[in-house]
Amino acid sequence: LVGHRNYPRYVDLGSVESIDAAIGGWREQAAFGAASSTSSRGLVRRSPATGEQLEQYLVAASELRRLVRDPLDEELGACERLFLSPAGGLNLVAFPALATDTGEFLLESGPVVHRLPSERTLCGDAVGPASPAALVVGDPDFGNRGGESAESDSDCPSLEDLWFTPLPGAGAEAAAMVELWRTSQLPTPVHLAGEDATEERFKALAPGNAMIHVATHGFVLPPPCSEETGTGIRDNPLLRSGLAFSGANARLREPAGEDDGVLTSEEIAALDLADTHWAVLSACDSGVGDIRARGEGAFSLARSFQIAGARSVIMSLWAVDDEATREWMAELYDARVADGMETGVAVQEASSRILARRRAAGESVHPHYWAAFAASGDWR
Repeated sequence: LVGHRNYPRYVDLGSVESIDAAIGGWREQAAFGAASSTSSRGLVRRSPATGEQLEQYLVAASELRRLVRDPLDEELGACERLFLSPAGGLNLVAFPALATDTGEFLLESGPVVHRLPSERTLCGDAVGPASPAALVVGDPDFGNRGGESAESDSDCPSLEDLWFTPLPGAGAEAAAMVELWRTSQLPTPVHLAGEDATEERFKALAPGNAMIHVATHGFVLPPPCSEETGTGIRDNPLLRSGLAFSGANARLREPAGEDDGVLTSEEIAALDLADTHWAVLSACDSGVGDIRARGEGAFSLARSFQIAGARSVIMSLWAVDDEATREWMAELYDARVADGMETGVAVQEASSRILARRRAAGESVHPHYWAAFAASGDWR
């Protein structure tokens, strides 16, 4: 349905099968053809994108655009803002990164795009200014496992197989945010880093903050690989995704029932984040999860923060690089805090600045470097 000129219109996009196939091809190219559902921020090391990889991406991105975006053009006209409440696999698409037939991106010419968990979000009451209280997490001390390998050769990886490496870019990202708050004459955020960035402290401190920023490893485990594994934890999508905190690599030695350094999406959903205007999930695949029913969206980390009450969530749609994420987040907060932009505009502006800078420097403009993050929820 397209709402325009005060009346709704129905536009048929075609078969789910053809669209899902195009989404799959696009996501493979967006991740350099090496997407991993168990990867987390910084663990995926890729060489710079080649010209051939960019060309392959543009082909896939143009095909997907023709299926899901072109049919709307007549109804949308010259709109300045596009609200999307995607269903099914469309939850996993970075729409501004779709390509035109001339090799440009929709980001460069299209309207500001903002996601809605549901159409009801548009009807939400406006809220007053958020309090300046903020909580920032960056580069927890994950610990070690006595030199054990970080790799798993399992065809059906589980939480026990995950190993979390240090994230210096995340540490610098969090420190820069704290400095921005200081220079903007806002109260200094609570800053959790290193050994202090524990699961227990995060759960205790998160409620009451208008802004929560978490720069750490995120993970999404695949669905059960067989009937034998299809019960309990492996059957619950909110127990197969989460965030890593201090001590996460020692979790197998923790007594049952103790905070183990891994905060699952189910635990996040149980928090009280009704005062949170912005939750920024600077981690891999934070917007990725099971899609089980039409209209339900993805059962992801981002979804769990929204269930907990966060009004707007900034999330990633694939496995992100540590340094590229640090750069993007710096632009996001400059647009939001220094320039006072609304959520959807700030997200798009951050991507636009990095894309323009890479073009000017003659660097690859592959969307892997600038398009991984999207906003969902209140657009203000």
